[in-house]
Amino acid sequence: MTSINEYTPTNEDLWELYNINFRSLMAQGKILEKIETFDSEIFKKIRNLYYNNIPAVVLLLENDFVQGKCFERSKLLAYALRSESCEIVTAKIDGLKYNPEYIKAYEAGQVDDNYATHCYVRRKEKDGKTWVYDTSMGLKLEESLYNMMQHPEIISIEKAPKKSRNTGLREYNEAKLVEKSFYIQDTINLIKVHSIPIREEYRSILINELNQIDSKLNSYKEEKEVIYGKKM
Repeated sequence: MTSINEYTPTNEDLWELYNINFRSLMAQGKILEKIETFDSEIFKKIRNLYYNNIPAVVLLLENDFVQGKCFERSKLLAYALRSESCEIVTAKIDGLKYNPEYIKAYEAGQVDDNYATHCYVRRKEKDGKTWVYDTSMGLKLEESLYNMMQHPEIISIEKAPKKSRNTGLREYNEAKLVEKSFYIQDTINLIKVHSIPIREEYRSILINELNQIDSKLNSYKEEKEVIYGKKM
């Protein structure tokens, strides 16, 4: 018979314990106001940024463009925050380390031992509190709470990019928007129909931002029709 002192928890045990701890801390964090959604001001700062004609706001809020891309999205978010205190943190976290899907892939040789590596943004704010912005969760959490959830083993810390080109995105001025309007319009229309935001709370923000781009494109189109005297 195995004594309690000799018992070694299985991967399944560790995953179950992680989820119990995670759910409990999420509930506490919401009650204690230690968890927030991203400030809408962030999205205003990236309205003119695009990646292959995809608006930057889509990259941060649309589920298919977020999951599995924490490194790229953290750079984008850190740039959007425009704060000297912003840092991009790379760390191993429990939510990946104990995930049975990733463990199975690792044991099968399908991924290397970096499978538990995650990336997020850390920022010290004016009130003295340090917050973590996790793009995969679509949430901002007090660092102390996040650390209790994920027990990050920090690998590296870097400063936020100061220029949009360092995020892989490009700024579209009016001329560029007109040039790319057909492709951007197609993208917007598809996302409006098939939109699955990273969190339901962002659905209205995402649609509102897309509508603003839509309105701008239509305005440019009408201006060109007036100038050239024909429908585009």
